[in-house]
Amino acid sequence: MRKVITLLLAAAFTIVPLTLTACGESENIDDYNWEKYVEICEYKGISATRKQITINQDDIDDEIEDFLDDLATEKKLTEEDVLALGDTVNINYVGYIVGDYEKYKDGEKFTEYDDVKGYDLTLGSGSFISGFESGLVGHHVGEKVSVEVTFPTPYKNNPDLEGVKALFLVTINSATRDILPEYNDELVAANTDYDTVEEFEAYLWEKLEAEAEEDELTNLVSDIWKYIVDNSTVKKYPDKVVESYKNNYIASYTNYAKQYNLTLNDFLEKYLNTTKDEFEKQVTEQAKAYVVEEMLLRIIVKREGIKLTEDEFKTGAEKYAKDNGFEDAEALIEYYGEDTVRQSLLWDKVMLFLVDNANVTDAPDTSANTETQ
Repeated sequence: MRKVITLLLAAAFTIVPLTLTACGESENIDDYNWEKYVEICEYKGISATRKQITINQDDIDDEIEDFLDDLATEKKLTEEDVLALGDTVNINYVGYIVGDYEKYKDGEKFTEYDDVKGYDLTLGSGSFISGFESGLVGHHVGEKVSVEVTFPTPYKNNPDLEGVKALFLVTINSATRDILPEYNDELVAANTDYDTVEEFEAYLWEKLEAEAEEDELTNLVSDIWKYIVDNSTVKKYPDKVVESYKNNYIASYTNYAKQYNLTLNDFLEKYLNTTKDEFEKQVTEQAKAYVVEEMLLRIIVKREGIKLTEDEFKTGAEKYAKDNGFEDAEALIEYYGEDTVRQSLLWDKVMLFLVDNANVTDAPDTSANTETQ
């Protein structure tokens, strides 16, 4: 069964206002002749490959593991318990250099690892360099442990430490372990809409296969659309539309900055490590890219007479609401605005039209990528 796709294109939930105003004059965006600005490529008959995503028992087992993890209870470990992978430890530690190096001397303390206290670490998470977490496995709460490690090559966090040997003195303050419940019919019945393990796993198969089907379609659409964008030619940009996108984008970041009690300039420097001039250049280029996509979409809509029916709007809005965590379609529409939701659903319909008119071949593959020729 084909699913409606929620596309995160430029148009989705960030469309240009339907009316643009400049110099005291208003223009309706639907009045534009978009073909003056861009020459669209042939968008029917595009050759594309739909790579099938296969669901197997490992995927089901992962879902079951997540289900059990959500129901796990936490046990505080004692000095008698042996630490294992998956346990979360609270530790103090300090690190020392082992050996002489160009920028470090034997016995020198690490500045960044100098007397760290009360750090929570899940053993096996890969948060620390190889050997550190496994070096605590088998030990006990209250122990002081010496862990020898070698910094990897490459080591992007600090290239100067590549290949450097180190000794960490670790004190294990406390530890906890997640205890998983027994997976059986009683657990399933108490925590799901299903009465047995068999029924629950049948639901998981159906859910994952539906998600895989939707992902296949989304990946296929993405490649077809990329082909159209890459092979169409911009003649010129509609300046007012580009400016509208740019202003909306800047306004969004200005609002973000206000939430942090910062000016836009300060926000850009602190969180994006850029200046306002550089930011505006980036925004302008992004606005142009967004506008190209919107122009191409509008050309296809006009040429093919694609329209969104009221039933499609109602059904699509309900699906958007469900997929995006809204209580209902009304809440979604109140948040984004009816015009935006309608436009996004219309773009979804355009994408399905493109798939229906493409030369699609299926290929068995579990990867998330498809190719367009």
